[in-house]
Amino acid sequence: MGLPVGLVVLVLVGAGGWWLVSAVSGALGPVSESAHRYADALVAGRWADAQGQLCSADRVQVTPEQLAAHYGSPQLTDVQVIGVSVESSNGEQTGSVQLVLTTADGLDTETTLWMAREDGGWRPCP
Repeated sequence: MGLPVGLVVLVLVGAGGWWLVSAVSGALGPVSESAHRYADALVAGRWADAQGQLCSADRVQVTPEQLAAHYGSPQLTDVQVIGVSVESSNGEQTGSVQLVLTTADGLDTETTLWMAREDGGWRPCP
């Protein structure tokens, strides 16, 4: 007498669901972590660090002083990640991270941070 068919199906569906969740979080995790590192640098006012994390196209165009002028007044006090997306097209991966930026004066602004896959990792490409 073997296992009931319903139990076998339940185990297979559960294993498939676990694999899907693992695959999705494996793809989204690095994008989210990179966005968090960048956001943490902005909140801490580490403008050169934030600029160094940018994608190559933006790194040559955006200076630490420009980041300070854009994000430094009013000062950012918190950044929350509220959504992460990764897309693949013709072998190229791109990502986006939805952020809520909170300033010292209490203003919350929702924005999208575009991410580029470069050098084996993810880089903000605003």
